[in-house]
Amino acid sequence: MGRTRTLDDQLPAVEPEVDLRVLSEGLADEDPEVREECAQKLANAKRPEAAPFLRHALDDDAEQVRMWGAFGLGLLAREEDRDALSHAAKSDESPLVRVWATFGLAQIGDATAAPALVAFLDLPDLELKSNAADALLSLDDPSHVRPLLKRRLESAEVSADERKRVWTAAVLCRLGHKEAFALWREGLVHPQTRVDAAMVAPHLKSIAAARELVRVVAELTEEELDAPVPEANDLPLAELLTAPLLDLDLSALLQTAAQDAELRSNLLRIVLRSPMADPEVLGQLYEFAGDLDPAALGRDVGDILGEHGPGERLALLSRMTDFAAAAVLPAIEALSPDDRNALFDAIAEAAAAPTDDNAHVAPVLQLLRTTRFASQFEDLPPAPWGDEPQTDIGMETVDADDEEAGVAALIERMAAGEALTDEERKLAEDALEELGMTAEEFVESLHAEGDDDLEPIPPEPEQVASRMLALGAVLERAQIERDLAA
Repeated sequence: MGRTRTLDDQLPAVEPEVDLRVLSEGLADEDPEVREECAQKLANAKRPEAAPFLRHALDDDAEQVRMWGAFGLGLLAREEDRDALSHAAKSDESPLVRVWATFGLAQIGDATAAPALVAFLDLPDLELKSNAADALLSLDDPSHVRPLLKRRLESAEVSADERKRVWTAAVLCRLGHKEAFALWREGLVHPQTRVDAAMVAPHLKSIAAARELVRVVAELTEEELDAPVPEANDLPLAELLTAPLLDLDLSALLQTAAQDAELRSNLLRIVLRSPMADPEVLGQLYEFAGDLDPAALGRDVGDILGEHGPGERLALLSRMTDFAAAAVLPAIEALSPDDRNALFDAIAEAAAAPTDDNAHVAPVLQLLRTTRFASQFEDLPPAPWGDEPQTDIGMETVDADDEEAGVAALIERMAAGEALTDEERKLAEDALEELGMTAEEFVESLHAEGDDDLEPIPPEPEQVASRMLALGAVLERAQIERDLAA
């Protein structure tokens, strides 16, 4: 249901002493999302005078409002609220509310609440299991549930049920049972329990758990990572496995990866092979990879490319151009000559019969045409997946032929000693470097070709092709540099 108005939209700024009153009034709002927000703020206030309002929230029509009412009363842990919590724990139609009402009873010290809370780990729904784990780990005094969990882990029932074992082990691990981590890790490795292990992973609060998630994602195939998970609303497995990294201190993991080659390599595998990973995680990984030294990044990626066939290498490189184009050439140079030639053959094959399915080849081909490997692609169409790229020069948009004429004019101005901007000078110098000529030699060659007093001698086709290729390469490289700067 879409939110029609927020709490901040409808409530004026209030002084702290009347804040609870205003929030309590919000519990009567017709919009359930506003009521939920008010109940959440009342719960997190942890003020005894909020208890009557939280008990009122337990009677709301909306499940989420009742949940926050139960949670808030649990945080207060008042004996006066036992009856309200007991009624909700036994009678509420929502298992989510029953979980948090039972949490409240356990906080008060109800002898039957702890076993009931542990039993909620057997609920079929993954989100409900996660709430049960959260409730167990949110107890002010978890000492009375730790022995229950240990006995549960050792029981024949749980030993025979891998899914139950994963959830129990993860909660126990967080409560200080060191041996339980290995059981959770086993669950992450096995396909039948992998989703459960991922869902409970955020509760571990451990960088070791984050490393294990990264390792598993790096080892799975793209087909496995892209597969939808029916019990998680058809989210791709890659997203389920990477989303917990946000709760497991991803920033600390990235800092470690800067000095840990194995971890860094696995993170780069996620970047290159898992486009269906959690978007926020991917964004941070792109930034991390983009900040690495391009030469070092290229070497790391080159090692990863060596594990794949030519077609797969091409797909991985095309993704790399989106966030670290400067490292593409070092990655290609890190390949063995045979692997590099196989990659170039794959590019040529795709360019010879361009289709929408292989359009990802275009950015790699465009970039390679600005490098020392440009001669490998001389016989390919200039833009097999579309029109010749357009480039902005000043305020005008011109095609490639006009650009080459513009660069030639810049070189003539340079030879004449005219002042050029930094960008103009770089374009001219790059073109001269590609041509292997000085500005004066370039101008002299132009005049020799166009001298009206002499019998015109047409240049050799190879010379024309070489010059056009060099100028085109400079312009394409300049465009890529502008794109990267933007």
